[in-house]
Amino acid sequence: MSVLDRVSNPAELPAGTLTELFLSAVEKHGYDLARYERLKKIGLIAAPFTVDGGTLTPTQKVKRRVVKAQFRKLIEALCREE
Repeated sequence: MSVLDRVSNPAELPAGTLTELFLSAVEKHGYDLARYERLKKIGLIAAPFTVDGGTLTPTQKVKRRVVKAQFRKLIEALCREE
């Protein structure tokens, strides 16, 4: 049983905890990847992409321009060098 299975309401977790849990799970399963292939940062979005939300087309394709505009700050933060 993973930590996520034991969490009843992920919204109640302290900021960053859920992201850290996902990143640790990704790292655990990406051990056989080359260093340049491994994920270094991730950003989680609370709401799913939907047609009604404007982020998907009726054929379930991502509207890249809309997503880029909606999540510009998150994308910039992930791309920023640290």
